[in-house]
Amino acid sequence: MRPTLRFLTALISAGFASLTCVAKAQTTPHPILFVTVFPIQNDFATIGAVFGTHPPGPSSAGRGGDLWIRYPNGALRNITREAGLGVATANQSGPLSIAVRDASVHWSASRAVFSLVKGTPARWQMYEVTGPGLLDPQGALSVSRVAGQPADYNNIEPTYASDGSLIFTSDRPRNGAAHLYPQQDEYESTATVTGLWKLDATGQVSLLNHSPSGAFNPLVDSFGRVVFTRWDHMERDQQEGPDTFNWVSESAGSATISSAGTDVYPEHKFNPLPNQNTHSFNFFLPWEIHQDGTKEEVLNHMGRHELANFFFRRLTNDSRLVDYASADPVRIDDDGGLLHIAENPRAPGCFYATDAPEFGYHAGGRLMRWCSPPSVNPEDVAFAQVTADNTGSYRDPLVLDTPDLRVIASHTSAQNIVSSRDEVADPNYRFRLKLLVDAGNGKLKAGATPLTDDATMRRTVNFGTFVFDGPLWEFSPVEVRVRPAPPAPAFALEAPERAAFTQAGVDPETFRAFLRDRGLGLIVVRDATARDDADRQQPFNLRVPGGRTTLERNAAGQVVPGTIYDLAWLQLFQADQIRGYFNPSRGRRPIAQHLHDPAAMAQNPHAAADPAASVPIESDGSAVVVVPARRAMTWQTLSPAKVPVVLERYWVTLQPGEIRACDGCHGVNKMNQARQPVSTQTASALVSYLQRWRQENGDVIFRNGFQP
Repeated sequence: MRPTLRFLTALISAGFASLTCVAKAQTTPHPILFVTVFPIQNDFATIGAVFGTHPPGPSSAGRGGDLWIRYPNGALRNITREAGLGVATANQSGPLSIAVRDASVHWSASRAVFSLVKGTPARWQMYEVTGPGLLDPQGALSVSRVAGQPADYNNIEPTYASDGSLIFTSDRPRNGAAHLYPQQDEYESTATVTGLWKLDATGQVSLLNHSPSGAFNPLVDSFGRVVFTRWDHMERDQQEGPDTFNWVSESAGSATISSAGTDVYPEHKFNPLPNQNTHSFNFFLPWEIHQDGTKEEVLNHMGRHELANFFFRRLTNDSRLVDYASADPVRIDDDGGLLHIAENPRAPGCFYATDAPEFGYHAGGRLMRWCSPPSVNPEDVAFAQVTADNTGSYRDPLVLDTPDLRVIASHTSAQNIVSSRDEVADPNYRFRLKLLVDAGNGKLKAGATPLTDDATMRRTVNFGTFVFDGPLWEFSPVEVRVRPAPPAPAFALEAPERAAFTQAGVDPETFRAFLRDRGLGLIVVRDATARDDADRQQPFNLRVPGGRTTLERNAAGQVVPGTIYDLAWLQLFQADQIRGYFNPSRGRRPIAQHLHDPAAMAQNPHAAADPAASVPIESDGSAVVVVPARRAMTWQTLSPAKVPVVLERYWVTLQPGEIRACDGCHGVNKMNQARQPVSTQTASALVSYLQRWRQENGDVIFRNGFQP
């Protein structure tokens, strides 16, 4: 671990050129921490891009930036330079040159965390700055590398959990196996972070969720939820062909085979089967998760029906299925999404975010806002555009803690699409922190004057072919203020599942410990025949032969005639990191494969060999299956003839010991297709499974002292 760098104001006051006060500066109620970033023209997999922002090399993360603090009166202080980090001269090619990113402040305002890379080759590592100087311009500060983090991987975008633990994103392999590095995304087969990670006070590092295409910018909101952006791109591999192959397994010594015919889920992207549409899904959606990694879901269960402009129905031979099209002008295009989510401190659960296209704008775009506290139904969430059109490009919003609404954002007046091929300093984009002002049409625009002065922020930087002279980009603003740490939501069984344990005579905690010891979780589907009434892109008249039937009804309660689809099986898929590429040859892409995890399959005696990785759907529409924890999972329902009926569109990760219950195939928001509320039935499949488990594991129950 690098030695702690301490510096006292008394020792540096004589040469403290970075502490300046701008004449007639705009005032703020609290200090603002932010970073400066070397501007690179390339918009693909670089520090200012939408995805793949974690590579540490100088061509992706130009050297020369710093961690800064701006005090309420406008005084600026260069924290990393004071700490002896970085190079003051123009030449940034040496081993001491740095890049900095992702500032976040602790609840006490006595410390803050950020990521820094030094020299090359190197990795992004998390550092903490502590001391009274975060609030007092004359106060001392110290900077040190965070102990216990994965040293051989890139750790970025850290934020503080309620207990002071660090939640961050990292490209550490899902299971720590170095030969799986790097994980490649599902779109461009580009190196990506593997998901959200947690470093607790004991030094233990754990994976909170496994994201095959990456997760970004986590924050802990006023309700204790971890809110973040996740790249949802569950598609077949568009690169699959002569230049691809598969490893037989994820093991280090695995043999390789042809990749032809090994993509089994979801449906085809380019060459659909008869009566099917192509499947394309490319969205950066807001997600939430508990601080222990349980209950991962799209924020407030909002999905494409609440956010997207358009997507196709799955089947073309059923007139009751329709393409989804929204007339709402503020919907999000599906080649990008919501990034840099920030909460309004005066309105808990109300968020601001950047609506950015995936390429061409350095993750900038218009700013959006919405309110989704935990109690709000997704159908009642309204999105609004914050910034006026044709006023430039915005990113990294910060809502200040003031009685009147005051928003700061990183802004550039440029709106042209940038080239991703020319790796030179960007001549057009100049992202500077600005206070937003009234645009005169109910929206906001950037003020004319940046919050920082050009003279202090100007840098002359060069390394290799990169040359720049001017103010660097200003990203990641965050207020330094004392805040109450919210309670962390805890895992809890819902009433229907508690009833199942009672009926089966099984202690929930004993059963959860059994799963936890084996690295497993349990999925419970209460009623696979239930669909949300808005989802008319996949079959919604569903029936278990001889059992539960749920059919579309109109407002008068009458059944609407339509094709009825029979259900018999729930089929599971796990994300296996086995797809390889001859160019580049390093790293592997996860692809969906039938559930085969040995520990999970050992606990699924009711699973069928044909259809593969499938468990029966009971007569009441319920199903239950054990799955590996900390690995992305997905599923579909099958007909008795083994034909796919309803396909899941997301990857979901369970934690060890987690029991995850859903009410239907597309969780119901307010009512299902039969105009019925969310299912609260106790799943007969869960009762049966627990009874069987109790009979087979009496020794476990006895050792734990449970008496039914």
